[in-house]
Amino acid sequence: MKKALVTGLVLASFIFAAGCNLIGASGKTQDESSPDFNHGYSISVKSEKGMREIRRSDDIVHDADEALKYLQDSFKYPDKIYTYVLTDTSDDDPGAYMWYKFTVFYENIPVENSDFTVIAFTDGTIVEGRIEFFRCTQADRINLLSKEDALDTYLKNSGDTRNYVYLDEHYYFSGVAGENPYIYIYRYDCGDILENTTLYLNAQTGEMVGMRPDAID
Repeated sequence: MKKALVTGLVLASFIFAAGCNLIGASGKTQDESSPDFNHGYSISVKSEKGMREIRRSDDIVHDADEALKYLQDSFKYPDKIYTYVLTDTSDDDPGAYMWYKFTVFYENIPVENSDFTVIAFTDGTIVEGRIEFFRCTQADRINLLSKEDALDTYLKNSGDTRNYVYLDEHYYFSGVAGENPYIYIYRYDCGDILENTTLYLNAQTGEMVGMRPDAID
């Protein structure tokens, strides 16, 4: 299987789309004084550009479907092996900004740390995320260790004595351009939030690519 490279076409489409009204005239009407209208926040509450903000406009998003379309129109993939999947939303938290979090899937496999967030206000929309992701490739899923062998390799080389349980397998985006490895995900849970942690191992080598404690003491 060949690697998929997301080229500068994505960046070009981003620059083009940033100046366009993509959703604006949706035909929907809502009472902007209602707390149900995008939780009642104006885009003015985020007047300063955030560190991961990559687009803002006066287009208005009303729901998750429109948020997805806004994101898709902002970043057009050169092929269909990448998709956005809604993984979280502030629908049930009216005290927060109205936001929708989408994770990038490659060939129907989620990419860890590839989240993009669409924030919907009463008078505009912001997209936040790591644009560096679009300059990455995804590793071939070949010559993979078994889940057991990968964990054994890590434990032997690291001296870690914790008892990990296998959870899942994804791709892993480290935050910089390059090749994203295919990983196995393991969980250590001893019932103590200060000790519990999630472990990410390269599925080809057993090397640790990340570790995420539940909390920091």
